[in-house]
Amino acid sequence: MAIHPCLPGMVVNVNVDHQNLPEHDDDEATDGTYPTACVKYIEAITGARFHIAFRFDAEIFPYVDSNVSVEVTLDCGAGSETYCEPRHIRQPSCKLIEWAVRGTKNGLVKQAMVFSELTISEDLAPDKSLIGKLAALGTIRVEVYKADLEPRVPSRRPAVHSVPGQAKKRSGRWRGKDRGKGKVGHPASMVDGEPTPLIPDGRVSEKVLKGTALTHQATVGPAIPYVNYNTTQSVHTGRPLAIFLFKYRSRAALQALHLIPRTPSPVPLEDRPVEELTIDDMRELIRRQRVIAKASIHLRDPEANGHSISQVKGSAAAETKVKTEVKREREALVDESDGSDVELRYGAGSLWL
Repeated sequence: MAIHPCLPGMVVNVNVDHQNLPEHDDDEATDGTYPTACVKYIEAITGARFHIAFRFDAEIFPYVDSNVSVEVTLDCGAGSETYCEPRHIRQPSCKLIEWAVRGTKNGLVKQAMVFSELTISEDLAPDKSLIGKLAALGTIRVEVYKADLEPRVPSRRPAVHSVPGQAKKRSGRWRGKDRGKGKVGHPASMVDGEPTPLIPDGRVSEKVLKGTALTHQATVGPAIPYVNYNTTQSVHTGRPLAIFLFKYRSRAALQALHLIPRTPSPVPLEDRPVEELTIDDMRELIRRQRVIAKASIHLRDPEANGHSISQVKGSAAAETKVKTEVKREREALVDESDGSDVELRYGAGSLWL
């Protein structure tokens, strides 16, 4: 769970199927845009819809008597925002931001937030227009503000990202140079009101990535009409109280970054203690040993022992003939014996019957 050192009492997570994704720390990771941000790495699950979850511990949260606004921005420019009043902060239950919400000429729409896998190719020609625009790729940004509540004034064309409790930025408050850094490389670009992924077709040249472990981008699902029944809206007051950055990567990329251990190779059955073997393991081990034994007899290279194929075949035929004769002699002697032991000699060896 992500806890910002400057904002105790608030926990933020990214979850899939209502399960919080495990978070991983990179002690060497730094973020030039937000040097004081809480940075966590999470595993991106291709095609999975994700939510932003947060909750408060009212006993230690320093702004328990204030209105708090929580704003989410994806690397595709889509986002959403909601606010919590003191009565909500005092509730220990988890709050969810489940949709990216935006305004269109026909009203508000909501869209699911989804992890989309990138196709990275060495043969693809590099798109120079992407150079310098990938700083936000693979990152979910969550900002927390103190806020005032004001009556919401309906407009014919709602503002982009307008949601219940949608915050406005007061002029002169947390904007300009510092605020602009939040949009590095991709200032929430819109095409006819649609959020556009940084890499629209999902295909990118490896030369553009320059070895960075980027594997996914955030996209949004189909637009669904949405009605805002809230009569108030929040207005940010001052700079963010905290910023959380969730850098999402594939499992293989997290392993390459040494943030999670690689899957250990299973210990061969032959090397495992007998006490740890199950019945199925023992059967498999016996089966393997039989295969190896047969292979050592029938697949041995005859030339390695100085014998030709014909010699080996002849030897095998002779051995078969001898075994047949021994069997016949044994049966004959057993029939004629009085029950006492009979020694059958053949060549240099002997058999006791």
